[in-house]
Amino acid sequence: MKALCVTLALAVAMVAIAGWAQEGERAAAAAGKSASQSASATTEVKEMQGNVCPVLAGPIDKKYNYTYKGTIYYFCCPVCIEKFKANPEKYIGKMSKKN
Repeated sequence: MKALCVTLALAVAMVAIAGWAQEGERAAAAAGKSASQSASATTEVKEMQGNVCPVLAGPIDKKYNYTYKGTIYYFCCPVCIEKFKANPEKYIGKMSKKN
């Protein structure tokens, strides 16, 4: 009988925790949605010009991208993204000179 009560109490606790977790996820999703909606309404994002990586000047792969000051930059690999993040103006300046 005691084991049955403990098992029942654990089951109730698990259901309550699962419900709280789902409510937290819903609230986070709603907050993220409203934040992204307001961000897209106030800022316009554009894509970089050209089709070469701003760091190594190789062919870009659009799955490797980073948005900086309203512009999406594309890279050839994840390493180039990190190099760009460390000094974006350096690479943007190089791109401007080539165009």
